[in-house]
Amino acid sequence: MANSDGHVMTAPTARLSRMVGDYLAVRRSLGFKLKEPERVLTGFVDFLLERELDQVTVQAAVAFATALYGGTARSQALRLSAVRGFARWAKTVDDTVEVPPDRLLPARSTRAAPYIYTARSKPCSRPCASG
Repeated sequence: MANSDGHVMTAPTARLSRMVGDYLAVRRSLGFKLKEPERVLTGFVDFLLERELDQVTVQAAVAFATALYGGTARSQALRLSAVRGFARWAKTVDDTVEVPPDRLLPARSTRAAPYIYTARSKPCSRPCASG
């Protein structure tokens, strides 16, 4: 069996690929769309195949999440989060699966700092009383 890149899958890697498919099918049956997690998890299986790894480990998950050159801390955390969700599910089927701990690659969402208006700087939507 070959993956999307033409690499020949070993039996354990083919098993992981089937598990990813099953995981996505279960989540989709619950109403989740999962377009981005599908892309990430397919990439994770390809990553394992390229390195001749046949099981999900914390080390492999972190290596995959941080492998993108120029990836932000937030994108790395999101990639690891997708793998973690799959790993939690896969652990119920296969005891050898390692689940990456929460907050292993912490990244806060980036939001603009709010502007705090003062009495002098607050814009008035109606005529302001002076005085």
